[in-house]
Formats: sequence, structure tokens, C-alpha cells
Amino acid sequence: MWAKAPPQSVSVLEELAHNFIQNASAEGSKRVERSAMNSFKAFAHEFYKQRPVLINRPRFYGDMETSAHNEISLCLFACYMTNIGLQTSTVCTYTSLVRTGLQREYGFPLTLSGWEFRLPRLLKGMKKQFARIRKKRLGFRAKHQRLLHDYFRSRGTEHTPKVLLIHALFATGRQCLARSIEMCPNKAADMDPAKHMTVGDVDLASADGNPLVSEDGIEYIQVWLFPAKKGTSANEKVPVPLPKGDGIADAFSCLKRYLRDRTAREGTLKADAPLFALNGATVRTGHILKLLKDAIRVLGLDPAEFGTHSLRIGGGTDHFVGGTPPLELQIAGRWDSDIWQAILKPTHTHSLTPSPIVHAAPSARRSHARRSQSTPFS
Repeated sequence: MWAKAPPQSVSVLEELAHNFIQNASAEGSKRVERSAMNSFKAFAHEFYKQRPVLINRPRFYGDMETSAHNEISLCLFACYMTNIGLQTSTVCTYTSLVRTGLQREYGFPLTLSGWEFRLPRLLKGMKKQFARIRKKRLGFRAKHQRLLHDYFRSRGTEHTPKVLLIHALFATGRQCLARSIEMCPNKAADMDPAKHMTVGDVDLASADGNPLVSEDGIEYIQVWLFPAKKGTSANEKVPVPLPKGDGIADAFSCLKRYLRDRTAREGTLKADAPLFALNGATVRTGHILKLLKDAIRVLGLDPAEFGTHSLRIGGGTDHFVGGTPPLELQIAGRWDSDIWQAILKPTHTHSLTPSPIVHAAPSARRSHARRSQSTPFS
């Protein structure tokens, strides 16, 4: 006996399976895969007369001829993408996505496992010849924001809506170690209250209206953000406490000033309204980048060395310099590994503060070496 009515046809099951497969990928991954498949279609159209059949179905198990044909087609596709100016990392990603996408669509492997002699070497050669070193961004730290505050104050614009928004954005990004997409959408139409910061995501006081105070007596506010990273199992927003600071560059003060000004201008704010908005328009990730580069230019630094990730890097650097334990820093930044150690920037103070052993006399260094080699029980 069926617990529920059985599906009417196999096509219903096929559609259901297709939906499950699609839902397994994040929206960002789906967009990249669609772009890769569109590139492959353009490649197939342009070279149709010279190579009308790009992918063959194997005639029997272990069909090496078909495997070689399909592999060569993927090699040609990779070279095509290189010729139209795509970076090597994009070429490798698109080639992999096209292969998996076609295998999922056709229902058979394009090449024989263990018999790929061309494609891996071709991609390796591309990486060796054309790979570009990804420029490492510098961090936008609290000290930069204080200098920015001094600049606006000197011009008498520190209380304008735009400046209050800038300080709230930068301070929140730094102290929450937030990715730009965790704060704002890429497009205004993509605004999702479940994934982007809203007015209701800021807890300024407890349920009874009293200030939030930690067990140590530290006053704080709390914001909620949705961790945006690949492979995350998170399906809801997580809280991030923001302690009261110097009143200039801390998110506690910047957010309070910004929300107080916005409420005075717009009236009561809806809980699901975007947290960051100006004149009724939702702030997008592109706006954050432009505002940050403009700020960097004002400070006399090179805008090319900074990006939206600079807020996360700068906040992590401030944490590290402030003595935040590594494990706590990793948890605060929502890193799955210790990769944060590779993106934080060494400070001038730390560079000039080496271990005392470096300046010790040779005899002291030898003594230290002997002690470090001894066992705990010796």
C-alpha cells in the first residue's frame, strides 16, 4: 500500500531529481556554472563547421577512442577561453564545471579515469605560463577610520547622513569581520532579509529596554549576520557582540549614531528594512567598494591596494594586535581553518618586536637550544 499517491510518471521523478541536484549548489555556484556552460555553447557555435561533434557517447565500456576525442574537445575549449582573455583560474574552473555539467546532462563520463594524458598537462602548462599572482589587499583598520573621522570633522561634515553611513559600514565590517555580501546584496533586487543585514538584526537593548551588559560589566550591542561562504552548513544568522569602544571608530557608537539619524529622517524603521541604506536606496556591495576606495584616496593611500575584503582583513589584524587568542579569532571570523593567518597583515610594531632570543649572545642562544631539545621530564 502506498503511504501517498505514487508519482504519475517517470518525468515527475526526473524533474524532482533535477531540482534536488540544483538545490545542492549555492546560488553563486549556479551563476558560475551557467556562465561556464554559456561559454561552451559559444565555443561550440563558433567552431561548429570545423568540429561539428564535440562530445561523443562511448560505444562500449572502455572506449578509449571516444575518451580521447572528448578530452581533446575540452582542451580546445580551454585554449578558446585563453584566447578570448579569461584568466587561467577562470579557465580551469569553467573547464571543470563544463565537464561535470555535461556528465550530469548526458549520464556518462566524458573521459576514462586514468587515461587523461592531455588535459591535466595542458591546464598545468597554462598555470605555469599565464598564471597571475592574486594581489593581496591591505587591511582597513581602526586607525584608518579615526583618520577618516578627523578628515570629515575638519570639513564640518561628520554628522551628515552619508558620513554616518560610511562610519557605520566600515566599523561594522571591521568588527564583525564581515564579508561585504554578509552586509549588503550585490543588487538591490537581491536583498534578502534572511541573508543580509536588516534593521531588526541590531539589538540595541535587552527585551526589557535596559542596555546589554556582559558578565564583566562591558556594555555592548549585538548584530546578527548570515555566514556567506562555500560549503557552510549554517542556515540561519549568528550573533556578533560589539562592545562599547572609543566613541569614534567602534561599531557600537557608529551604528547607534547612524540609526538615530536615520530614524529622525525616515521615521520608525521596519525590522526587515535593509540595515544600510541612504535616501531610501539599499546600499550594495559595489557601493561599499566605491566608498572605501574614496576614503582611501582621501587618506593619501593607494586605492588599488584596498578592496571590500580590506575591512575583514583590517578587523582581523586589529584583533590579532589586540591580543585576541587565535582560536577565538578563528571563531569570530567564521573561518573553518587557520587560513586567517595567511591574510592578516604584520604590523610595523610586531615587525620591530622580535623574540629576545634574536638579540641574545651566542652562548645564550646555545643554552636556549639545549633547553628546547630537552624533554618535559628531564
